[in-house]
Amino acid sequence: MRVEIVCTGDEVLSGKTINTNYSHMARRLQEVGLDVLWGTTVGDDRKSLIEAFRLAAGRADAVIVNGGLGPTVDVLSQEVAAEAVGVGLVLDEGWLKTIESFYAARGRVMPPNNRKQAMLPAGAELVDNPVGTACGFALDIGGARFFFTPGVPREIHRMLDDEIIPRLLKMSGSQAVVRLKRFHSFGLGESRV
Repeated sequence: MRVEIVCTGDEVLSGKTINTNYSHMARRLQEVGLDVLWGTTVGDDRKSLIEAFRLAAGRADAVIVNGGLGPTVDVLSQEVAAEAVGVGLVLDEGWLKTIESFYAARGRVMPPNNRKQAMLPAGAELVDNPVGTACGFALDIGGARFFFTPGVPREIHRMLDDEIIPRLLKMSGSQAVVRLKRFHSFGLGESRV
């Protein structure tokens, strides 16, 4: 299976935020026998995002898009995903209730802009996020299955293990067990060892 990771956000592209999510995802996927063949970083620009999604759809079987699901107007992953497949955004009432409950459990009222996090491309499969307000979602763009995930590290870590890896393994038909051996040396250079 050919996997690509697309990381989004001006803060990641500019280097203001160190992209630890990519290394975590690529390492976890390798540990379960899924190799990442491409990694792309793209800013919060509609034209650049649609181009990155279409390019990934043409060369990968599965694409994990990380970031761009927050409540602010500058994050565009939902909108661009919907545009890429030619559908509109629809409110997921169940997820809206989840967000409201998330805030209520903390004694707060949900800000109106968080409603944006419950807007998904029509026909998308919701991917649960048990530790945050941004749900993930999955849909097909071209010949590839895309998984959209929030950029908050603790959220992507949980979603990757609980939701995305099981789906990818099922897609690949892989039941292999990967054993990883690490060799550590001290005091000698790599070329000498």
